[in-house]
Amino acid sequence: ILIHNCPHYYNHTTESYAELIPDHVVRFNYLELCLQIAHGVQIDLSPYYLLEMTRAAQSLSLTNATYFIEKQLIWNEHNNKTYIMYAIEHDLSRFLAVLLKKVTPEYALELLRLALYGGIINSSEIKKMIVAKVLYGRY
Repeated sequence: ILIHNCPHYYNHTTESYAELIPDHVVRFNYLELCLQIAHGVQIDLSPYYLLEMTRAAQSLSLTNATYFIEKQLIWNEHNNKTYIMYAIEHDLSRFLAVLLKKVTPEYALELLRLALYGGIINSSEIKKMIVAKVLYGRY
C-alpha cells in the first residue's frame, strides 16, 4: 500500500513494519488513518488528531494525506500561538498563511523571534512568509 501511494517506498522490497515505518513514531491506528486518507477517504477528525496525523503522514512521506489534513486544519479556523508554532515547525505553509492573516505584524515578529531562537524553522519559505507579514503587514 505504501509503495502504491508514495514514490519514497518504490525501492523497498521488505514487508517488515520495523523497516518501513521510520523510528517507530507512527502508531498503528495513525498509520491506518493515514492510509485511508491517502486513498481518498474523507475522515472528520478533532484538532488533536489532525496534528498527530500530520506528523504521521509526514514521517511516512504521504504528501496527499498531509495536504488533506492541512486543509482540514484550515477549515477549522484555529487562531492561537500553539497552532502557528506547529505550522512553522512542520512546514505547513498553507495553514500558516491563513493563520498569519489573523495576527498583527508585531505579533508575527514575536513569533519569528521565538521560532528562530527555538530552532524550529525548517523552511526558507516559512521565514519569507513571516518576514513579509512583519515588513508589509500582509502575506
